[in-house]
Amino acid sequence: MIKKMNTFLSLVAVSSVFSLSSCNKVYESTAYGINQSSIHNQIFVSKVTTRVKKGRIVSSDIEEIYTPSYWAKVSNADKDKLDVIEVSVNSQTINYAKYIQVGNQIWIGALRDSSDKLYNLGEYIKYSLPNSQEKPLEGDLITYITPRAASSDLGSSAQAYYDAYKNENIKLLKLSGENNYTDSMVLPAFTDGKIVKGSSRYTSYYEAIDKIDQYFSNKQLNYKASNGGRKTIVAKSGTWCYNPSLANIDEDDPTLLDELAEKAFNNDELWEKIEGATASAIALESVQNIFACVNKNFVALEYKSVK
Repeated sequence: MIKKMNTFLSLVAVSSVFSLSSCNKVYESTAYGINQSSIHNQIFVSKVTTRVKKGRIVSSDIEEIYTPSYWAKVSNADKDKLDVIEVSVNSQTINYAKYIQVGNQIWIGALRDSSDKLYNLGEYIKYSLPNSQEKPLEGDLITYITPRAASSDLGSSAQAYYDAYKNENIKLLKLSGENNYTDSMVLPAFTDGKIVKGSSRYTSYYEAIDKIDQYFSNKQLNYKASNGGRKTIVAKSGTWCYNPSLANIDEDDPTLLDELAEKAFNNDELWEKIEGATASAIALESVQNIFACVNKNFVALEYKSVK
């Protein structure tokens, strides 16, 4: 009887230790996003890795890389070695490779319309996929790698681009005969390093990102960019603030939603200041992109981290 009791107590102890270690486990998820930074007039591809423990955010790592608007530039010394598209910007001429390869996909460039919002974010060239039959151009690389807003979309297309870029599986091509694209042997331009954080031009920007990461610590997240027609992130006295109460309103009736959203939006006590994240250092679109990626990661991990 004593032996059976000791065995039972041992099983309880083992079970308790297992449950405790399970509760203390830190889970990790990675989401990818597109950061349209109006401050820098540039678009970055973001990789956001978030750690969650016991249903709360522990921390996040944020790394960003460049789009072809950065690495597909061609110097005047190399422009005769491949097909280029010339763009006049602020009285300067910039050469871009017309044909590029990302992973196993070939993209063909054309000058983007200046009325396009992406043009004003430095995406002067629209890279599209050729159709294999009648050969019209399809899509837009930036649109192609932009994740859907759905919380379940962690950004697989953006991840494929990110992986190809980091593995240097990107090329500037030249056209040698009909539909015969070959490596021009002109290397992609990485004048400021391969990752955005490596450039001193973005020091204050990444300091703001660190402050956003600190804001998330030990929090739960149910982010929406807007609710009831009102933004959940706004700048107050030059600092970005988030209104979780506004984001958390769940109401199907449009009239009641509008009423609740207005009350939450106008209640100063519901706005949480993200200390150190200033509107002069980081654009709203950048803050929204980080929130969206961290939220997707949190949704993927919340239940798993508490069960």
